Amino acid sequence: MTSRSSKLTDLPVSNTISSSDLFLIEKVGSNSSVTSTITGNSLLSAIVAGPYANDSVANTNGVGIHQLYYNANGAVFVRLV
Repeated sequence: MTSRSSKLTDLPVSNTISSSDLFLIEKVGSNSSVTSTITGNSLLSAIVAGPYANDSVANTNGVGIHQLYYNANGAVFVRLV
């Protein structure tokens, strides 16, 4: 890997995902491997609901209590109320 890339497991816990971040997904098979690239926004949307401004807006859009959502800046939150 280059100095601009890291495995997700090697990143500090405090990192946030930016919309401009790119993620390489490699699927390794017995005879070949396939690499795909996705953006930070696509990754967030696939894993976490959003973007929502706050707990109230997340609730209106179906995010349950203790579920994750993210805001327009890419920060991830747990809905509490």
